[in-house]
Amino acid sequence: MKISILTNSPNCKAVKQIQNSIIRRGHKAPILILDNIKIVISNNEKGFDSIYYTKNNKTSKLSKASIGDAILPRIGSNVPFGAKVIQHIGNMGVFSPISGTGLLNSYDKMKTLQIASNNGIRTPKTIMGDQVRDVKYIVSQLGLPVIIKFIHGSGGSGVSILESMISLKSTLQSFTKLRKPFILQEFIYANNSDIRAVVIGEKVVAAYQRTAQGRDEFRSNLTLNGKGKSISLSETDKALCIKCAKVLGLNFCGIDLIKNGKTTYLLEANANFGLIGMEITKINFPDEMIRFLEKKVKSNITDSISHPLITNQYYSQLLPKIIGKRIHYVDRFNKKKSIVIESLSDLEHVMVNSFRVNL
Repeated sequence: MKISILTNSPNCKAVKQIQNSIIRRGHKAPILILDNIKIVISNNEKGFDSIYYTKNNKTSKLSKASIGDAILPRIGSNVPFGAKVIQHIGNMGVFSPISGTGLLNSYDKMKTLQIASNNGIRTPKTIMGDQVRDVKYIVSQLGLPVIIKFIHGSGGSGVSILESMISLKSTLQSFTKLRKPFILQEFIYANNSDIRAVVIGEKVVAAYQRTAQGRDEFRSNLTLNGKGKSISLSETDKALCIKCAKVLGLNFCGIDLIKNGKTTYLLEANANFGLIGMEITKINFPDEMIRFLEKKVKSNITDSISHPLITNQYYSQLLPKIIGKRIHYVDRFNKKKSIVIESLSDLEHVMVNSFRVNL
């Protein structure tokens, strides 16, 4: 199987860990750099099928075979464009565990909360407005202290706690001048701790509690020296995390929860969640990701089979004979096409969608 990693950070530790996991499990793991991609819609019918890639100052078209059976997005910057690339690649028949819509849903903290709340998932009380001037109204709704955060950001950046009317007013003025969208939230008392749950498919594979360190720090992110310990979630909280991932359109994500007594709130969802939690939970997140992709791609192939000749036995006999070879065929629209067979999904695509094939 071939799994391409879509990222703008090919040398970061997390991408290398994922790539090593893909290779260790016997698959190919090319890296596609997001900034090198151009997506093209032609003026033909069904022209939503072209991806061009620039490498060494040369731009060439990528086929489905060259991209692979699946992509694994690790997109932390240029997210809106990344979402469009995921959608474009998906229309070429390549599976992605994170949809373009899902990436955008998790990128925008307010949109995450809107979708979650609309689906019956409890969130902290939140206020957003283009021009938030009425400090008294904010305090009457959220109390003090108040959390203020940019709607785009990760790792605790752009998050502040405001403990007085004066600090709230001055900070609102500063945030408004920056012209970057932000939200205000009630402060949930949880001993400066929150929970990160890692969801892969319909399973919470790990969960750990993060606690802020120091008297002057309330953010518990591990990247800000927060301390973590592995925990077990209740079945109710597991179901909440799985439901949240599903309604957002994410098969891979980190779900952040905060608990006040027996009440659980959703803080945010992270499609590009960090892998530092592996050191705490002793669970290999990339291996779990690749196991999911192996099952999902195989399932997609099985579900799409409609040609009477296509059976597991037929595949096992035919694939070794033609892998690496270019196959010429006529599709169902009577158009001549060709493809180099590099994987099982390439063979399935030809056999299911061809009107006539020359093997």
